[in-house]
Amino acid sequence: MPWQDGLVQLAGPRWREAVELVPPDWRARIKELEEEPCGELRVVAGRTVFLAGMGRVPDPICPRCQSATSTWSGEVIDTWYTTGAADLGCPACTRRAPLPDWDWTRDYFAFAYLGFEFDDWPPLDPHFTAAFGKVLGHRIRVLAGKW
Repeated sequence: MPWQDGLVQLAGPRWREAVELVPPDWRARIKELEEEPCGELRVVAGRTVFLAGMGRVPDPICPRCQSATSTWSGEVIDTWYTTGAADLGCPACTRRAPLPDWDWTRDYFAFAYLGFEFDDWPPLDPHFTAAFGKVLGHRIRVLAGKW
């Protein structure tokens, strides 16, 4: 199904196995109900900066010493997006690390070459994302936000 400059997939028959069914999702807990999540799944391939939402950009967290720093420039994101390589220096431990290795408070950014955008879905179950990461052979970052 072409949509928003790409190809999207609608939820399949086993979609309930991938999500956390929380009380507001009462419809999803009814096994006989054929209704699926309202949105779709879009596969994003190629160098992409994934963003969890709008608002103030949070501080990056150093992958080496776990210190958060507010002394960074958004230019490092532009460099990574343009070239695929950018390092960020930590003022606390004075070491540099590749931008994709940094964590972000409130899981705000992810830098990747492959991503899956679930539009209007219940939250993904952590067991599902862990199993998916094992199948991919790569770490998984989960961002959640509203636009």
